[in-house]
Amino acid sequence: MADAVLENSEKQNWTTVLYSLTLFGNGIEKYVNDKIDALHGTLNNQLHFITKHCVRSCSIYKPELSNWCNTCLQWKTAILNHHKNRNVITKQKFNWTCMDSAKWPLDPREVQKCFYPDWCFTARKIPNLTDVSVLIGCMINCTEFTKNIDHIRHIRNEVSHNFTVSDEERKRYCQTLLNVLKTPDVILYPEAQDAVKSITVLQQTCLKDIIEERLIKEQTLLELKARLFEQKPLIELTKQYVKEIVSITILVMAICLAVWFATEEYGGKFAFLIILLKYSA
Repeated sequence: MADAVLENSEKQNWTTVLYSLTLFGNGIEKYVNDKIDALHGTLNNQLHFITKHCVRSCSIYKPELSNWCNTCLQWKTAILNHHKNRNVITKQKFNWTCMDSAKWPLDPREVQKCFYPDWCFTARKIPNLTDVSVLIGCMINCTEFTKNIDHIRHIRNEVSHNFTVSDEERKRYCQTLLNVLKTPDVILYPEAQDAVKSITVLQQTCLKDIIEERLIKEQTLLELKARLFEQKPLIELTKQYVKEIVSITILVMAICLAVWFATEEYGGKFAFLIILLKYSA
């Protein structure tokens, strides 16, 4: 099975690009967060005259903007001034319930949700801020980011819907990711530098050789293998085992308590111990 997968170059290339996108997300996460943090500081300075705090989370519990408090309305307007599609959002019915407007003055990550890509507001659960698609969406929608990264979104969409990638496409896609990571204000971050190193190896070497010759970090190698052979990463397996252990522990405790109460009429605690010894023998 493993040999068959390793001989399938298009499967390898698809996995390589998909994982390169994950590495790209790891590389730009701190950069994106810092830019949003800076924007949050700017907004606080602009709205310094607002002294009252929202106490009712208007965006969640007040669907109609006409019912929002002045603080939330002022923050909404200020945030939208930094949204590249603010005219569209103003005309359309924007789903503000996915964020807590009361936290806007305090939490930059809550402000960041305002720049989510559109699909986030129709998802069954709120996406993770570290998801590469969310990070890309923030960079596309927020005026703090001047880089044109629509081509990154194109790569993400391509590998999400097509499960074959040629050698030429792999190299081209990886180079596109590297070009963004190597821009002066991004490459300053150690996370971006690490991502560049790994993606460069993935671009230049086929996945089979990378795995056999162990050309990248051990943790990265394990995650790649998990994706390639459709195995669960170690951390997911650990979480699964912990859940099973907790469930078994709760079940055992429930049985013990049931036996304890049931044996009260047969001699109390002493009878309980006898029953336990009997079944453990």
